[in-house]
Amino acid sequence: MTLAQNCSGFRTCSQCLEQPECGWCGDPTSTGKGLCMEGSYRGPMKRPSKQGQQGQTTDMNLEPGLCPKDKGFEWAFINCPACQCNGHSTCVNVSVCEQCRNLTTGPHCQTCMPGFHGDPTNGGKCQACKCNSHANVCQVLTGKCFCTTKGIKGDQCQLETSPRQQTTAAPASAAAAPASAAAAPASAAAAPASAAAAPASAAAAPASAAAAPASAA
Repeated sequence: MTLAQNCSGFRTCSQCLEQPECGWCGDPTSTGKGLCMEGSYRGPMKRPSKQGQQGQTTDMNLEPGLCPKDKGFEWAFINCPACQCNGHSTCVNVSVCEQCRNLTTGPHCQTCMPGFHGDPTNGGKCQACKCNSHANVCQVLTGKCFCTTKGIKGDQCQLETSPRQQTTAAPASAAAAPASAAAAPASAAAAPASAAAAPASAAAAPASAAAAPASAA
């Protein structure tokens, strides 16, 4: 059997068994923790130390000792073991993670609890978010903080926003107020013009009244 697949980079059994030339060696804890390695349905396999001529790959050799069944290890090539809790819990009812430990949560204890970050798959660790008291949670994988304090930014809420950035939006909204206020004097100016028309009409009344005595004489 000739294999060129590098299986060691896969951290979970499901990822491992998706690769046609990889198998999963579950450790004796039966918590889903294990190691992905080259192999076949017969067991783990290892490449001989000596290569063929001109660098050609050679057949892999069966190496049961890489996943010793007599020491409690379990080889899986077709289906994963039922209990898959990433090393953070044992199972009840065969496949249900009983209680996620080590600051983990999820059906398979596969993520960190709120307020912590890291990659807990296959026994990985979670650590507290470092946000300088300006955030309670962070991005679960990268640890980037979601800063809640106004004027604070940065991956760990360690930077202050400059005054220019804080006030840039304010003048734009404030500028709208004088524009609307300027419209008020224009409408108010129309009032005296209409009021001025009233004395003109009133002045016409005495003129007509003065004509009455003249006709009476």
